[in-house]
Amino acid sequence: MKIIHISDPHICLPYDGKNLYKTIELFNHLKNEEFDHLVITGDISHTSNKDDFMSFREVLEKYGLLDSKKATIVIGKHDIFGGVVTAEDVINFPGNCRKTNFNRKVREFYGYFKELYDDCLFPGGETYYPFIKKLDNTVLIGLNSVAPFSLIKNPMASNGKISKLQINDLKNLIKRTNCDGLLKIALVHHHFSKYQKDTKSLNNPFWGIIEKSTMKLKDKKRIVKQLLKLGIKMVLHGHLHKANFYEKKNIMFVNAADAIDNNYPETIKYQKIETGETIDIKEVIINLNFSEYRNQADERFKKTSIAENLIFQ
Repeated sequence: MKIIHISDPHICLPYDGKNLYKTIELFNHLKNEEFDHLVITGDISHTSNKDDFMSFREVLEKYGLLDSKKATIVIGKHDIFGGVVTAEDVINFPGNCRKTNFNRKVREFYGYFKELYDDCLFPGGETYYPFIKKLDNTVLIGLNSVAPFSLIKNPMASNGKISKLQINDLKNLIKRTNCDGLLKIALVHHHFSKYQKDTKSLNNPFWGIIEKSTMKLKDKKRIVKQLLKLGIKMVLHGHLHKANFYEKKNIMFVNAADAIDNNYPETIKYQKIETGETIDIKEVIINLNFSEYRNQADERFKKTSIAENLIFQ
C-alpha cells in the first residue's frame, strides 16, 4: 500500500494566504503521484477558523480526495484552540483557550470532514476518538492527542495527552475488528521524540524554554508500550515542525509537520510510505518556482476566505 503523509498546513485566512497557496501546489503535484491513501495528522487551521477548514475541504474535494477510502484526517492542537497571529492575540490567548469548548470543537472538526469517516468504527455515541479504518491489508487508527486546557499543566494548550480511556476504547475496537495479520498504523498529532528546537522556532533562548515546556506529549513511554502491546507497527504524526523518522520500541515514527508550514517559502514536502513485506519511507521535497505569484498569494486569499474562489490548476 502506498501512503502519502502530510501534516500541519496551518491555513490562516484571512491573515496569510501563503500556506493555502502552498497546499494547493502540493495537491497539484500529488495528482500526478501514484498512491492509495492520503493521511493528514492535524493542524489544518492555524486559528481554528471555519473558513480554513472549508477551504481545505474544498481542496480535498477538487482533487477527488474527499473520500474515506482515499484519505484519513485527525485533529491537531490548533484545530481546537487556534493560535496567535496578532500582538493582541498574545495577551488574549490563554483566556481564549480557557473559554474553548473542547468537545464541541472536536465535533465540529468531524463535521467539516465527515465523508472521511464513512468507513470508520467508533466507540459509540459522539465519541470520535479513537477510530479504526480498515483498508485492504492495513488498519489506520486515529487518536486525539490534544490535551484539554489547564492553567497549570497546559497553559499554552499545546501539550498532548492520550487518555487511558482512549487506549481502553481502542483495545475494545480492536477486539471487535478482525485485525489479525493486518498492518496497524496509528495517526496522532503530537510527536514522541525528544524536544529539539525546530526550524520554525525563533532564535531566542527564552522562547526555546517556553516551547520545550509546552509542546510535550504526557506519558510518552507508557503510550509507546501500550501501542506496542496492541500490535501497532508505525505512528504518523506532526506538531513539531520537522520532517524526520525515528524508532522507539520497534515502532517506526514518521513526522511530516513541515510539509507546508516551514521556513522555506518555495518548498513543500511530503512523506511517501510504501508497505508490504518491508516498509519503505521516503521524504519527497518539491522546490516551487512561483516567485511571480508569491506576492500575489496573500492578496488573492485575503480578499476572500471562501473556498469556491480558490484557483486550481
